[in-house]
Amino acid sequence: MINWLNYIVESSLILALLLLFYRVVLSKEKCIIYNRYFLLFSGGASILFPLLNIPFISFSKTANIEPIYELPAIISQVTTFSSSQPSSFNTLLQLAALAYIIGVVWVAILLFVKIGRLIVLIRASKSLIQHTSYKIILTNGSMPSFSFYNYLFLNEVGKTKDELDAIIAHEKAHIKQNHSLDIILIEVYKIVFWFSPLSYQLAKAMRLNHEYLADYAVTKSIDKKYYINTLLKQIYTNTVLGMVHYFGMHSTEKRIKMIGKSINLKALYKPYFSIPVISIILFTFSCHNELATIEPRKIGVEKAPLEFQTVIQDLKNKNPNRNYFFKLTSDVAFEKIIAQDFNQYTIDYEAPLKGYSEGSFGVIYSFNKYRNLPQEIFSNHIYKLQEVTQIPTPWNGYEHILTAIDEYANGLVSVKEDKVIWVKFVVTTTGSTSYTNITTDYTQMSASEAQEYGAIIKAVNATAKLWRVGKINGTPVNVALEIPVRLYKQ
Repeated sequence: MINWLNYIVESSLILALLLLFYRVVLSKEKCIIYNRYFLLFSGGASILFPLLNIPFISFSKTANIEPIYELPAIISQVTTFSSSQPSSFNTLLQLAALAYIIGVVWVAILLFVKIGRLIVLIRASKSLIQHTSYKIILTNGSMPSFSFYNYLFLNEVGKTKDELDAIIAHEKAHIKQNHSLDIILIEVYKIVFWFSPLSYQLAKAMRLNHEYLADYAVTKSIDKKYYINTLLKQIYTNTVLGMVHYFGMHSTEKRIKMIGKSINLKALYKPYFSIPVISIILFTFSCHNELATIEPRKIGVEKAPLEFQTVIQDLKNKNPNRNYFFKLTSDVAFEKIIAQDFNQYTIDYEAPLKGYSEGSFGVIYSFNKYRNLPQEIFSNHIYKLQEVTQIPTPWNGYEHILTAIDEYANGLVSVKEDKVIWVKFVVTTTGSTSYTNITTDYTQMSASEAQEYGAIIKAVNATAKLWRVGKINGTPVNVALEIPVRLYKQ
């Protein structure tokens, strides 16, 4: 559930940053055509950018196993409860999700009500004047002039012919430039982000920019002073619908100032400032630090030395139902751990390699050729818990495995007082444990401490086949973990 909360926070931050840039840099300049698309882009970016996953490749390697306390701190608390209880935080998130859904449904209903009222007004109209690209509906003074889609509702009462021409030209500009489509998109956006004041600020900025665009289109052919006087006469404080363009509404003072402005150098170069701003926002919210692609070690790619080739041929002659391969390794014990996990994968021969560095071994392993078997054995690199996309988890749950480890360790050693000792280990790509160790200074270890630590290491290793493997983007990897083991006074 926390994922949708992260999404909402990131979306709100993106919209806030883009609206801040719009308010400070663009809103007062006569780059109104660009501003329209910038505002539409702002809404779309706040929806899409958090969903993007542009990889930011990191080639850093984990040289050592570092202590990891976040997960074990949670695990240590699990053992004190007989069953898991829902936290108050999760309950709060569930209530928030319910409130969000109710809000979405309610705002969606309001939108349909607004559209329904428009449809009723259109169907109930008796004074309809047909034109090629739009239709005029006379309101006879019952409501102010406004437009939606290709319908122009005209309040003709008390107006001269020139005033009517100015109003019609203004509303025709809204219709021709498809401003109603923008409004519908913003209304749908408000359904998703109904709780955010920023969504209403976006809608307000979009409507005002629509008025700038319509005013600009009209004043190309009508005297600006006369048009401004007409605008001042048509100010209305009451409206009947919230999703249409009313002539005379939407910050008349700002519109008059914008009409008086001319396109200057600032209006031409300021839109270019949005390019680095958008790029930074995209990089910040859409690029995620990911590890470089994990290159698995393919089975059978290493050519066996001559002495191993002879052994392989002898094994094939004895067991024709198995496929045999050679592998170069410096850790035979690790190869045996892997072999223990896969019942159909066995190590049939091992020997030191001649002519290689000390500690180099060659092993011959085999698979049953008639079974569906894993085709890749992965490298021994160890990853931190924070680096994986799927953490290793015990098959029977943390409470069960911690209890089993505690019981096993307490059966091997007795202590004079209760204590908790943290043990670190690696969950391998086969689900077994390896590199089990205690964080301590071994030179200062007493005999009793050595017995305790030895018992704990044995207890952890006894759970070698009880773990689901950790993964990075679907690829099994070795993952470092650290958990508490409890020793009780008996």
